[in-house]
Amino acid sequence: MPRKHRQRVIQRLRRQRRLVFESLEDRRVLASISGQVVFDFDGDAIMESHEPGLPGWQIYIDGNNNEQYDDGELAAVTDANGEYELTDLPVGFYTLRRVPQAGWQQTFPSGIGKHTVNIRNATQEVTGIDFAQQRLFTPFVPGNLLITRSSFLDNDLLMEYTPDGQLVQALVIPGSQDQSRLIAKDLVLDGQGNVQIFNGYDDVRLTTFDSITATFSDTEVPDWDMGQTFDQWGDIAAFGNYVFANEQLADGGTANGVIRFDVRDLSYQRFSGGFGLPTDLTIGLDGLLYTLNATVNNTTVLVHQPETMSLVRAFNIGQRLQSIAVDENGEIYAVTDTGLKHYQADGTAIPVTTAVNGLDIAISHDHKLVVTSDVRVTLLDASLLGAEDGNAAILGSFSIVGSVAENFLSFAAFVQDPVGSSQVGGGIDYGVLHPGNILVTNSPQTGGAAQLLEYTLSGQLVRQQDLPVFETGGARDLVTDAQGNVRVFNGTFAPRLTTYDSHTAGFVADDVQFSGWSTASAPTLGGIAAYRNYLYATDMKTQDDARSERGIVRYNLATQTFERFHSEHGDIIDLNVGLDGLLYTLGPADTPIGTVVRQYDPVTMELLKTISLPANHRAIAVDANGDIFAANPDIRHYAVNNVINVATLVGQPLSDRGLGELGDLDLDSDGRLLAAFTNGQILVTDRDFTAVTTFLTRASDGMNFAAFVSPTRPIPSARWDQFTV
Repeated sequence: MPRKHRQRVIQRLRRQRRLVFESLEDRRVLASISGQVVFDFDGDAIMESHEPGLPGWQIYIDGNNNEQYDDGELAAVTDANGEYELTDLPVGFYTLRRVPQAGWQQTFPSGIGKHTVNIRNATQEVTGIDFAQQRLFTPFVPGNLLITRSSFLDNDLLMEYTPDGQLVQALVIPGSQDQSRLIAKDLVLDGQGNVQIFNGYDDVRLTTFDSITATFSDTEVPDWDMGQTFDQWGDIAAFGNYVFANEQLADGGTANGVIRFDVRDLSYQRFSGGFGLPTDLTIGLDGLLYTLNATVNNTTVLVHQPETMSLVRAFNIGQRLQSIAVDENGEIYAVTDTGLKHYQADGTAIPVTTAVNGLDIAISHDHKLVVTSDVRVTLLDASLLGAEDGNAAILGSFSIVGSVAENFLSFAAFVQDPVGSSQVGGGIDYGVLHPGNILVTNSPQTGGAAQLLEYTLSGQLVRQQDLPVFETGGARDLVTDAQGNVRVFNGTFAPRLTTYDSHTAGFVADDVQFSGWSTASAPTLGGIAAYRNYLYATDMKTQDDARSERGIVRYNLATQTFERFHSEHGDIIDLNVGLDGLLYTLGPADTPIGTVVRQYDPVTMELLKTISLPANHRAIAVDANGDIFAANPDIRHYAVNNVINVATLVGQPLSDRGLGELGDLDLDSDGRLLAAFTNGQILVTDRDFTAVTTFLTRASDGMNFAAFVSPTRPIPSARWDQFTV
């Protein structure tokens, strides 16, 4: 047993050995098994003191050892501390497992992931039967909070919390494991959807967390310094594709000023002179760069245009401001050593009745404030800071991982697009592919190899390349992912996830397979879609399947793991991540005529709504308003009533124009609709079907799918774990 695990068990045993005086009564105490389910931040299978318990996990006795929970098997659900207990157990051997949850993998026990316990007598109490779970990286959810937590004793962490204080995920920041470690300070989400962290105090570096690959990397700037270890100084802000950080002339530093990074290539420029000693900086919702030069009882506020770096205005505030956030009117919200303050754009004080202390503050586009201290996060409504009831502005408050003895700094940022930016994820490098062009997989049954082709909107061929072939049936649907590569649903009964690397202009040698993944052999089936670091593919029950799986397989690009989501509603015909950032599936209705669209959260896979369509369709695409475009035998536009979830036909359907059998649809953010026909024809139109362009890619008697080269949708080793959709 690992040393830290033993310490944890010993601590629990000590708690259990405390004397408890009870009234005497006749009783029979039967045997029990107890333990804890632990959030394994770093995935090292060692349950450490700073890693919390996980509530709401089901632990069960697998009576028939079939590796899944069955009705009637004894089970317990973990409490708020992640602890469970199974009681009233007769003598015998027991196999304990946990019911898997989407987005997690078990790190302890490893392998087949079970505990075998031998109860030798009727009163035995077996403790310390623990389970450790690691969160597989999931896309950051808009409106959530990102927090850096620096610790005296443990690894520094990048954490995501919901506004009500639920820990979503935690990642260890590199360079924080030993005595010479860096100190993670402020953070921000940049215009590419990645997290930028001000990391260190001496020999500072910009640490980038790639939100697609879930990897950290460092950008070092010579002689970048930021004072003492325990100072909260060390701040970062974002405007479009720029990230700004302050620097100070400290031991080893060369300047007092601002460093501006371009996140597209991580090049940087230094701006010094005229900033004084920059103790904090932020980008306001007004799109301007604010820097502070704080002394004992005064702060000079400098306001610059972030692109030209020209000075816009400067003013003084007779108070030492530690950190500020600025709204679109230039009003300033500040944390100070005497509490929370509010100022007009010229520095005139506005009364505040809300009593909150902290070290860092940030503002959201909808005027929420987040204030962090060493161990606490407080969420506030900026419009109510001067209310008669000072507590009216407090929307919530919660403690972060770690105690006062462990933590000394924490910073927070909202998951939101930075001011001056395009949609998060819009800065994708598509390599040799041209955004807005059309990609096609074309797989004739006779007379030619399956190919990946790129066309302009007018039908001009740009490139073509033979697809790897692994079984008869050819390639099916395709999508561009958040790394700018093309992913192809390649095959039928034993398909591969084939990757075209757009940067090397070639197919990746190692295709991905998932045992049991398959589709029926109809030429219009086999759908794929992408959302941030996730890929989704339809999965159908076919004759060669060892298990009765049908539904969705989800591939995590960051962790290279699959999850299976079993459909309770029959086979899924098609799926699509809409331009609204939600996942949609198309399935059969209970009646001979009609199909059903189901809308899911792409991260949690929670079913949000069910929509009935009045015709039999075989492909869908969804726009930013949630309107559904459906194919077969024509193309129809449905508006969805979000109150009663009823789809109403908009205008007249667009006929197939005699082009053949419709098989696939796609939409891009510019409002263009793309339709592919099984015989190789392509149709491009708009949402209103007013202008139509058609062209023939390559005559096909097999399959023909198409997708735009377009940005990913906006934000919100194989395992047999199954989840229900």
